[in-house]
Parts: sequence; C-alpha cells; structure tokens
Amino acid sequence: MLEDNSRCSPHCNDSLQAADSGKGGGTFWIHTYGCQMNVHDSEIYAGQLRRLGLTPAETPAQADVILLNTCSVREKAEEKLFSELGRLRRLRELDTARRQAGKEPVRIGVTGCIAQQRGKQIIERESSVDFVLGTRAIRALPSVLDSLADGQKAQVITDDFIDFDASDADRLDRVRAFVTIMEGCNNYCSFC
Repeated sequence: MLEDNSRCSPHCNDSLQAADSGKGGGTFWIHTYGCQMNVHDSEIYAGQLRRLGLTPAETPAQADVILLNTCSVREKAEEKLFSELGRLRRLRELDTARRQAGKEPVRIGVTGCIAQQRGKQIIERESSVDFVLGTRAIRALPSVLDSLADGQKAQVITDDFIDFDASDADRLDRVRAFVTIMEGCNNYCSFC
C-alpha cells in the first residue's frame, strides 16, 4: 500500500501505540508523503488528534480518521494520492461491520501541498474524501472533525488558521525537531 518515497507516519509505530492519551475515543492513521516539513506537519496533526482522545492505528483499516499528508514536489505525487484514495474508498465501502454497529464512517482527509493547490478538485474527483486542509489550515483539523460529526458535508479549507506555534506537535525525537520557516510550496527553493 505504501510507495517507495512515501511512508506511513512514524505515529503508527509501536512505541507510540503504548502512549495512550487516556481520553479514549477512536484511532487515527497518517500517511506522510514527501519532505521533512510534511513529517513535522504530521507530528502536529498527530498531536491534535491525541488531544482529541484518538490513538494511532497500525493500519488504515483500523482507523477512524485517516490523513494523507501530501507533497507536490515529488514526481507523480498526484497519481500516488489518487491511487491511495481509490484503495481507501474500497476499504470504506467494504466496512460493513462499522455500519452495522451504527458507527460513523471512517473520516478521510487530504492535507499538505497538493491539498493547498488542488483543494476543490480533490473533493470533486474523489467522493470518499471528507475534508481537504491546505498548508495554511493545519490548525483547523479539530473544528473540521467536529463539524463533520455534526453532519456537515465535505469541506475544503486552504487559507485559514495561519499559526506557526508548534506546541501541538507530537514529537518523535526528544533531541531533534523540524522548525517551520515557510508554509506550503512556491517552487522557488533551492530543491526545485
């Protein structure tokens, strides 16, 4: 399910599985594509989800919330995203046990640079996506999940909640950390 230059967020590993927030309330799975800043953003998303009482799932099939944190710099990034979304759509369609138990459907969100650049197109192309958060909307995740629970339909947020505070980050390394110096991608860095 994972491509060579993408990876499941380290938030799926066993050491974090044991560090339950104690609040209960579901599970999450984050698939991080691309650069180190996406790893940092995934740490922030994981921190927000933990504060909501969710814990990491080992696979997307076990998750209540699935985030695909995208990168637009890597080759074929969009194709990989839509390929993964197709797999997740099938997973969601086959999840009859969840429906029979009266549970809400798995929430699928696309975040990161592709989300910033192609927000509405993602929702239009893939009906299984519940929300799209661009690089400037990283802090909107808790409110978006609340509004979905209240019955609101798919959302696209690409230019709200600019905030460089990383206090929500669920750091994986106690010695090193990524620091945000820029939000999103304008294709003017030395990498491109």
